[in-house]
Amino acid sequence: MSVNLPVLNGPVAFWIYGVKGVYPEFQPKDVLSEKALAIFAASVKDGCSAASGAFAVLQSDEMLLPEWKKNASIQKFLARNQPGSQPTFGPLLLVGGGDDVLFTESAGQRIFQRLCAVGGVVQRKVYPRLGHDPVVYGSLKDQIDWIAARFAGMPPPNDCPRG
Repeated sequence: MSVNLPVLNGPVAFWIYGVKGVYPEFQPKDVLSEKALAIFAASVKDGCSAASGAFAVLQSDEMLLPEWKKNASIQKFLARNQPGSQPTFGPLLLVGGGDDVLFTESAGQRIFQRLCAVGGVVQRKVYPRLGHDPVVYGSLKDQIDWIAARFAGMPPPNDCPRG
């Protein structure tokens, strides 16, 4: 990682867990440090909050081995998991928090632009001053209203520029 935000260690662990789910031959020990591997084995299955807290004791540079990017499973996983690299199957509501350090405003803007570029129908809503977890709850009414409107047959809003 290029930043030192221990709060990101938990999501990194779940990402590693996801790689293992998609590529069973992948071994977390090939990319996680010994310290991180011990926590991984003990906490990831207990859920997001448990793992995020457990991994926060490590500095970011204590999480991954130096050569983690060269792992074949990691490379395949990254190549296939790029939002907006392929058309979507339906309309999307893309929600972000203005103070989210995990899914930053600039990351949300890049993904929005890529989704639009591949023909997506995307409504994008940014909630100023909300962080990663608070935006889930702060946007809940809008999420439910958006879903209810789709079930009611209303056309989805589209914030993508029209070409």
